[in-house]
Amino acid sequence: MANKTIPQLPEQTGKTDNDLLAIVDSGETTTSKIKVSTLLAGVGGAFQVGDATDSIVPSYSPTSRGVATGTTYVDKLNIEGEVSLSNTNETFILNSDNTTITDHPYNRAFAGTTTSRINSTDASGKNILIATTQGQINGGNSNIVIGQGIIQGGSGHIICGGEFTHTISSGNKNAMLGGASSNCGGTFASIVGGANNATAGFAPSVVGGRYNQANSQYSGVFVGRNNVVSGQESVIAGGNQHDITGNYNFIGGGAANDIQGQISAIIGGNINNIGSSGGFSAIVGGASNNVNHNYSVVLGGQSQTTLQDDEVVVPKLRTTQYASLNFSGDTAAAAAGVQLGEFYHDNGQVRIRIT
Repeated sequence: MANKTIPQLPEQTGKTDNDLLAIVDSGETTTSKIKVSTLLAGVGGAFQVGDATDSIVPSYSPTSRGVATGTTYVDKLNIEGEVSLSNTNETFILNSDNTTITDHPYNRAFAGTTTSRINSTDASGKNILIATTQGQINGGNSNIVIGQGIIQGGSGHIICGGEFTHTISSGNKNAMLGGASSNCGGTFASIVGGANNATAGFAPSVVGGRYNQANSQYSGVFVGRNNVVSGQESVIAGGNQHDITGNYNFIGGGAANDIQGQISAIIGGNINNIGSSGGFSAIVGGASNNVNHNYSVVLGGQSQTTLQDDEVVVPKLRTTQYASLNFSGDTAAAAAGVQLGEFYHDNGQVRIRIT
């Protein structure tokens, strides 16, 4: 065969091992030949024909190869820098284990996941699971689970940390951070820490504690146990077994205190109650006290009850300033600064300044 230049050589396009490669040593004194298969034998990964076209798989041929056409599978890939998707119809999976994706029309990212699920069929997806164990997003869009937890519907939710029994069951734009076995429902709701807590309504919050519920708009429970807020813009802070059904109320500390009225407060004490006919009222301390009138207050004591509006009920009233409140009549009391309607005494006889 006559000598040919390189451009004149025929091009081999078929898959064959019959062609040989010629090798000339550095001294140009020895010429040898090598098969294509021998040349590639030392390569750590080999090009293999998968079940779909254009697939590159490691030499151990995992059973997952060729599942999707045009997909590249890489074993033990070390990535430094940013990994991004330019095609919004793709799914990105990184170091995933036992992951199920029912559909993947939009971006879904998995990093270090185990027994995770995304079953959303919403075309505006973009759900993300990161470093989860048994995390699930069963519906909705633009949701994130970091750690464990279940998102069952809605959009804009996030679960960060906590146990697998954490659930966001409804609404939109809710958040759960840490804690265990809680259920975050409503919209713009949040649960932070604690266990077995729950929310419902618009923008409620539960922070810490256990078995607490915030079930109305802008309501909240902060720590404590077995507390329930159903009145809007009402708050329970600490304590145990409190219940607020009226609006704009506050209970702080104590145990088993209830408010059915409006714009009222109970501070401490036990089994105190402001009834539905009590508004703008308060109970401070004591036990088994009841306010059933407007603008009224019970201070301490036990089993005290209001009888009229604008009333202050005190079981016993004591002053430690009695020595400086002794005056012989209103004129002397006025000269000493006692105001109209204020109490003083005249050698032990209680008086009220009226002139």
